[in-house]
Amino acid sequence: MAYGDITATIVDDLLLASDNQPHACHVSGNVYALVSAGASPLMIRTYTVSPAGIFTDTPIDSLGIASPNHVNYPTITRIASGMYAILGSVGNTMGWRIITVGIDNAGNIDAAVTETQDGDAAYDNGDPSQNGLINVSGDVWAFAVYNL
Repeated sequence: MAYGDITATIVDDLLLASDNQPHACHVSGNVYALVSAGASPLMIRTYTVSPAGIFTDTPIDSLGIASPNHVNYPTITRIASGMYAILGSVGNTMGWRIITVGIDNAGNIDAAVTETQDGDAAYDNGDPSQNGLINVSGDVWAFAVYNL
């Protein structure tokens, strides 16, 4: 099989029973971060995935972020070495939230959130699954919030 060929069989899967709306990003080497919205809290977990596509069933580390309002459709993006931003919609039409947290190359997640910023509900009238972070240049980032 050549690189890039898609096989008809699943190599491995990882079932997270209480999580939904997952989003993953590469951390380093075989380490990946997964953020997901469950009932509560918002969960960040790190896993290894071998070059053959095999997941570790037990996370390297995890962090639950309690929130008075449910965060929907979280996305996780590496914004600097060891620093990741999570963007999500809060509640149904209550605005947006950006959370930053440290994750080292081995997959260890800092025990506390670095920063949390909430935004105005006027900018969250659309489909929160369309939100995203965009690197403008260097350490300057923009976030796009889908608005009808």
